[in-house]
Amino acid sequence: MNDQKIKNILLVEDNQIVALTEKNSLEKKGYNVLIAGSGEEAISIFEKKNTFDLVLMDIDLGDGINGAEAAEIILNDREVPLIFLSGKPESEAAKLTGKLTSCGFVSKNAGMEVLYETIKTALK
Repeated sequence: MNDQKIKNILLVEDNQIVALTEKNSLEKKGYNVLIAGSGEEAISIFEKKNTFDLVLMDIDLGDGINGAEAAEIILNDREVPLIFLSGKPESEAAKLTGKLTSCGFVSKNAGMEVLYETIKTALK
């Protein structure tokens, strides 16, 4: 990365294998990544450690609150670039996230290069 400061990312993903794969891939690109396994955990971490430059949020987080609900709470605390990751069709994901403004969306099937470019754009 060309940025002088290493960027901190909060990755919210309930699937541990997916989370570790994404974390490792992002760290190879020079990002610091902290994983939250649920929406509730993401909110708690974000409130305690308010140093994140970006949040990557899975929409479907299993039991508890979903990614859109967690994102709304996080964005009420502090405006931060937020990118939703989802395996759902975009139209279905848009129904859940539609009321949130200035959030990006990347399909989990899009591949890591698309995610990297979306992150770089969001951090500008």
